[in-house]
Amino acid sequence: MPLKGRDIIARVGLESDFFGEDLTPDRLAASQALIRHLDAEKVLWLCPPFQMRCKDPRSTQTLGVARMVRTELSLPLFTVEFDANESRFEELVHSVLQKIRTSKDEASLHADKEFVVTDSQMCIGRYHPFELKKEVPSQALTLDSAAAYLIVGGTGGLGRSMATWMVEHGAADLILLSRCAGKDEESQNLSHELQQMGCSVHLVAGSVENPNDIERAIASTKKTIKGVFQLAMVLKVSLLNVPNDFIQLIWL
Repeated sequence: MPLKGRDIIARVGLESDFFGEDLTPDRLAASQALIRHLDAEKVLWLCPPFQMRCKDPRSTQTLGVARMVRTELSLPLFTVEFDANESRFEELVHSVLQKIRTSKDEASLHADKEFVVTDSQMCIGRYHPFELKKEVPSQALTLDSAAAYLIVGGTGGLGRSMATWMVEHGAADLILLSRCAGKDEESQNLSHELQQMGCSVHLVAGSVENPNDIERAIASTKKTIKGVFQLAMVLKVSLLNVPNDFIQLIWL
């Protein structure tokens, strides 16, 4: 265990997928012990790049752990992402270490906790507030009235809103695929409402998991399908049976 009062540079994230497939019970226990050991000591965790020029997305689990430790435990855990072939490796690690040693938490967003090295340059994430209305082009979206659009789960709450919005923006042929399409009063009322707006509606009862149902949905229209929207989901509610070792992992 590192000495108390000494900052830590951890490079195990560069050597293996520490918080992913390579996480053994011994490694988990060691990481838990390290986190319990921390007080004012600052940890600089070195890892492969994943926020910029990502080559292996499994490394992003490190970022999730780091953010959880900072948020839930208020511990000074920093990450710096490096390419394995970085020529200024030692110089840049030393630079980041000096920065975090002199930094103080002055804002709740913790902007300077995640560093990325790309092309031998140190990058730090920043939050840039903006107004969506100014960023999105003002030109209204117009859908192709000569094409068809398939909405999977189209008779649910989100699907109904999506279908109405699409017809308002030019869609004239909609295929609604869901388990209850055409079988209940709500889907029939939705179909009638969309037809009143000038849209042809094809209600197909079935599941997106069944290839035969998908073929029926495609065959329900003579037009070319130009867009597919996946909105289907099935909720299953049950009591949560959490093992003790998982609770220990959560609370570290």
